[in-house]
Amino acid sequence: MKKKYDNKTVYTRLSGFPREISIVEDTKNGYGENIFAETVFDENNDYLQAFVNDIEFDAYVSDDLYTEFSGGERGITETTDLARGWDFFKESKYKANVFFDTTADSTIPGIFLTLRQSYQKRSYYIFPCPNVSYENAITTMQPLMTDEKGLACYWGYGKIINQYTGKTIASSLMGRRALRLADMWDVFNGLAPAYYNENGKYGGQLGSGILEMFYEVNEDQEQLLEDARINPTVNHPVFGFTITRERTTQSMQSDYASIGHTRLADYLIDNIINKVLPYQLFKLNDTDHRARVKSQIETIISPVTANPFNLLSEFVVKCDEENNNAEVLAREEFVVSVAIKFTPFGKWVKLFFTNTAQGVSVESEV
Repeated sequence: MKKKYDNKTVYTRLSGFPREISIVEDTKNGYGENIFAETVFDENNDYLQAFVNDIEFDAYVSDDLYTEFSGGERGITETTDLARGWDFFKESKYKANVFFDTTADSTIPGIFLTLRQSYQKRSYYIFPCPNVSYENAITTMQPLMTDEKGLACYWGYGKIINQYTGKTIASSLMGRRALRLADMWDVFNGLAPAYYNENGKYGGQLGSGILEMFYEVNEDQEQLLEDARINPTVNHPVFGFTITRERTTQSMQSDYASIGHTRLADYLIDNIINKVLPYQLFKLNDTDHRARVKSQIETIISPVTANPFNLLSEFVVKCDEENNNAEVLAREEFVVSVAIKFTPFGKWVKLFFTNTAQGVSVESEV
């Protein structure tokens, strides 16, 4: 059996098992002991508890019919079910760095947009297109596409082997894509989840176990998907099954059209807001406190700019008497300004290969 202590799992071997129990209340064993499950495993038991299921059914499957546990029908998830489920994440106790959908339901982009803009504002949200050709995906997603840097849309379902049945099934591959984003945590979420996995995990390679993609695209069609703010996944001749773009759903082409740049900014803003600014509330707006806040923010940003990360090429933190002038003081405000410059990704690699004529220096050709 296992039990958690301070978020650490400790395994303990228990004596007295197996235990005899009954699901019928007041049942006794041969020694006259009450072995009803709720009695044997009561609320004081550290390892197991039993609860009565009060759900009542008004229809039952015939005794002559059998339901397969694997490969059977799981039912249809209604739109209202999805909305009700995602509503839980409006509560601050259910925090996550990355949220992902696997259903391709048309309501998900709107649900994620609400979560990003009004609730978990610096989490990241990704969702798939339906399992259709690239042309149909562009057409289908056009009216559903959000204009938000905190969301990303992916195209491409893969065929995988169901480990329980041994049969081929369709997978949205969204769990693998979410893992590519989650693995960026130790690089401040600042690298691009696309193409080759640098250092084994910072990139867009989805790993083994995928048999083939349902649809393939060429480079021109990949670009059409990116132009529609959709990130394609392809079977790359060198890297295998790989995400080849890292576009957010923001419509304007800017640094925040990049997933990597957006998530890095979210990381910095979140840390500044939670680790620095609250401690300045109702404190003096004087030279000492301004210098302290400036230093604390620089401590957060500096590792991002240093080797081996180099995610920012420049940054500055300003918190002095110039941006905390007499008017600011009169309003009882405290102002700090941060400016950053992202180190750009090399999204297009160009090779110029020149055959230099005899008698001409190769140095003059490059």
